[in-house]
Amino acid sequence: MILRGLLMAVVAAVALLVDTVVLANLTLAGVAPSLAVMTVVGFAHAEGPAVGVGYGFAVGLVTDLLGDGLLGSGALVLLLVGYLTGMARRVWTGGTLAGQIVAGAMGALLAAVGHGVLDLLFGVEGTLGGLVPQVLAAGLFGLLLAPLVLPALAWLLARLQPDQLVDRTWPSW
Repeated sequence: MILRGLLMAVVAAVALLVDTVVLANLTLAGVAPSLAVMTVVGFAHAEGPAVGVGYGFAVGLVTDLLGDGLLGSGALVLLLVGYLTGMARRVWTGGTLAGQIVAGAMGALLAAVGHGVLDLLFGVEGTLGGLVPQVLAAGLFGLLLAPLVLPALAWLLARLQPDQLVDRTWPSW
């Protein structure tokens, strides 16, 4: 359990670092690819909605604290993305690559729609007409990043099976 939490913290830190240093300059329609969103989708797709909600909220809150947008909006959006991805993982053909690609694209689309709607509601920036190209660009980035990120996260999580961490020296009564 501690190793799994440590793995998630390291993945989140690396994803946020890559997002802010490398991917921030690669924009299409004003949207940069988000490795942090893909890690939320990856953990939720592999582990379920409970992990997706917790990880999504934590990563979203750190993203809000690092950015200059509306505080709490990223946490809310990524919490919802983690929950919805975790709930729909059975529909998206489990752990197959096609299911992971669909999950990545839909998660990126949901995150872009969530951020766009909250920005429009609170008058932060943007217009309704500018939201459509941003959502499509985010979906494209999710489609491209999903085959790279989601299988890697699933592979890492498979290496930390809970039965490997159980102490077998005590009898289980």
